[in-house]
Amino acid sequence: MIKQCIVTITAIACLCGARFGYTAADDNFYKGKTIRLIVAFSAGGGYDAYSRTIGRHLSKEIPGNPSIVVENMTGAGGIIHANFMYQAKPDGLIIGNNAGGLILQQIMGAKGIEFDGKKFEFLGAPGSDHHVCTLSKASGITSMEKWFAAKEPIKFGGVGPGGGASDNARVLQAALGLPIKVIDGYKGTADIRLAAESGELAGACFAWESFKTTWRKGLESGDFNVIVQAMPKKHPELPNVPLANDYVKTDEGRRLLKHGIYDTAIITRPYFLSPGTPKSRVQLLRRAFADALKDPDLLAEAKKGQSRYPLRLRRRDRRSCAGAVQYRACVYCADEAGSGSVATKCSIVNKTLGNGFSSRWLRKVLEKTMARRKRVSFGDVFKPVFQTLLCVAGLLVGLGIGALAIYISGLWNQLERALGMPLHSASVSELIMAAAAFVVVIGCGWLGTRWGMAWAAKLED
Repeated sequence: MIKQCIVTITAIACLCGARFGYTAADDNFYKGKTIRLIVAFSAGGGYDAYSRTIGRHLSKEIPGNPSIVVENMTGAGGIIHANFMYQAKPDGLIIGNNAGGLILQQIMGAKGIEFDGKKFEFLGAPGSDHHVCTLSKASGITSMEKWFAAKEPIKFGGVGPGGGASDNARVLQAALGLPIKVIDGYKGTADIRLAAESGELAGACFAWESFKTTWRKGLESGDFNVIVQAMPKKHPELPNVPLANDYVKTDEGRRLLKHGIYDTAIITRPYFLSPGTPKSRVQLLRRAFADALKDPDLLAEAKKGQSRYPLRLRRRDRRSCAGAVQYRACVYCADEAGSGSVATKCSIVNKTLGNGFSSRWLRKVLEKTMARRKRVSFGDVFKPVFQTLLCVAGLLVGLGIGALAIYISGLWNQLERALGMPLHSASVSELIMAAAAFVVVIGCGWLGTRWGMAWAAKLED
């Protein structure tokens, strides 16, 4: 039954049908509207990175080019999100992204599930995952032999039943007899990574595609190592990492790996709409989703995202953050989160700022970032201050030049005379001369400010 469900869901997801099925009315429906793309896990993780990348390119494939806003709805390992999507208004303006493993949880009767996964309108999935287990250097586990010999269960992080990080670890525990203790309750792989870095956890088991992007620093530094691959074949990038199948001793264990990890890897990251969404809009969005995944710009961005992260944010990205302090904290977020759009990182730090910001926190941010990558210098931090001073200086210089000009030209006397007498007793010529003096001063002040802003922009570059 499980296999039939997976095949059915995959078939539906892959039907990104031809143009037929939707009408000109649907082409006009999305014009001027906003689509909410809601992710079931926290910002900075793999699901979030996928959705924000796809969201940046999906709009241009949808007739009417609607705005797409990515949101995060965490909790209960994705069940809260799935329950919400099941009851959401079926108008085609809300797209969900959740773990495909929740379908199996529904079949097995997990508590808290209020949805029927077969009724969702699936748009597709960006690709199948290659699951691996990564452990920290501090755990002392550097090989499968050491893992089997561990005297105490190794702590792995999870989001809850149905999430890949939780299910993969538990399946490996049952199939191989590995000493594993899964700690559920994390809101996403970004939170799991932070817990592993702090020593709260030893590692995690989920997609290599997420690990190599969001955990890149730890992998490059040797603080984390991939110990085993939970897939039928080795990934080309991991030729020296053993397969879990090599350590299975029973047929039951092999079946657990196949049905619990291998088969579900193809539905790990489904995108879907609420039940009852008009079929014409479903077909339209399926086609747009398929076209977006083939977009050369998206493919280039995805490839770039797997390389080293840029040392600085581009100028257009800096505008995502409000204010100099938030921008500098965003640089720190970019260094720490490792993936996802700049808007994601800024939303993280802006939420932090909203919950209570202190100079001590900023100082810790700067010290930690400079100690790790030296990406942010103190000159960089105070650059926005210098830019503001340049603008103020330009304004003052402009006002001074304007005042000097009207003094030399004699307009100053006219201005003093107009200001020192009632308006009804001033002649028309005196009022005109006073107005001209005002215009000269304000105009020079404006030009000075523009000059200061131009120099500030050069300093930014």
